[in-house]
Amino acid sequence: MLLIILLIIISLTSCSLDTKASNSNVYLITLALNYEDMNVSTLYGTLNDQNAIISQFEYLSKAEKRNFYSHQFTQQGSNVFYRYTTTPTRGDAVEIVKELDTRSLKTEIKEVFKKLNTKKDDLVIFFYAGHGLGSTQKEKVGALILGDINTTASGSNEFKNFTYYLDDLRFDFSSITGNKLLIIDSCHSGAIVKDDQINDVFDISNSFSELFSNKKVNNDLTWELTGCTADKLSYESEETDNLKAHGRFAKVLLDYLGYKFYVDQVEGPGMPDRSYLSVTEAWSYTKKALEKFGRQTPIIDKTERDLVLFMF
Repeated sequence: MLLIILLIIISLTSCSLDTKASNSNVYLITLALNYEDMNVSTLYGTLNDQNAIISQFEYLSKAEKRNFYSHQFTQQGSNVFYRYTTTPTRGDAVEIVKELDTRSLKTEIKEVFKKLNTKKDDLVIFFYAGHGLGSTQKEKVGALILGDINTTASGSNEFKNFTYYLDDLRFDFSSITGNKLLIIDSCHSGAIVKDDQINDVFDISNSFSELFSNKKVNNDLTWELTGCTADKLSYESEETDNLKAHGRFAKVLLDYLGYKFYVDQVEGPGMPDRSYLSVTEAWSYTKKALEKFGRQTPIIDKTERDLVLFMF
C-alpha cells in the first residue's frame, strides 16, 4: 500500500510541475557593488557572484523552457549601470544598457519592482551582494549599503539614498505578484528575517501537498534566504585573484544550484545533481556547507510551505 501511494505521488509531482514550469516565467533582479574608489572597504567577489547567479538562473530557465528576464544593477568603481536582458523561449532576445548615478540606485530598483508585469505563478528573485548595515540585536534593523555612506552625515538625504533598509526592501518586493525569493549576501542580512531562530524541522512533502491540494494556494508569498544572522558578518573567500573571488555563502549557494567550479578556477553554469531545487533545500545545503567555516550561518524565514524553484 505504501509503495502504491509513493508511486502515485511521484506521478502527480512530475506531471503537474512540468506544466507549471512551462507556463511560468523567471524574473531575476540582481544588485552588486564592489565599493571600489569609495571610503568603504572594497569587496572582491560580489561582481563575480552576480555574474554567476545570472548565468546559472538563465541556464536553469532554459533547461525548463521558461522565459528568463534579468534586471542587473552593478557598481564598479565610478561606473554604475543597469542592464536588462531577456532570454525568451520564442522570439528575439533583448538587451538594454544604461548608465546610472549611484544616488539613484534605490529609486531605479524600486521602479523595476513596480513595473514588473508578472503573473501569480511566475518566479521572481532578488539577489544582493554587497555590504550590509547592522543595528542592535534588539532592534534587528539592517540595510543594504548602496554607496559611500562614510562621506555622508547620518540622516542626510544622501545617506538615505545610499541605504536601503531591509524592512523597506521586503515591503517593496512583496508588492510584486508571483512566487518571490529574496537572497541577501551581506553582513547582518538576517535582520530581514524577523524570527531568525534556526529551525531544522522542515519536510519538502509539505510543499508538494500544498501544490497538489484542492484548496487555493497562496502564490504571493515572499521567501527570504540570507547569508548570515542579524548579529553576524558574511565573509568572502580567501582567493588572492579578484577574478576568482566569491562570497562564501554565494559560492555554496551556486554549488547547490548546479553551477560548476572546475579545476584551475574554471567555472560556469551547469545542471544540478538533484531532481528539484527549493528554498529550504538551498538553506539546508548552504548551512551544512558553512558549518566547518563556523563564522556565519545562513537562515530562512518560516513560511507555510517551501518554494520549489525548478524541477528536472
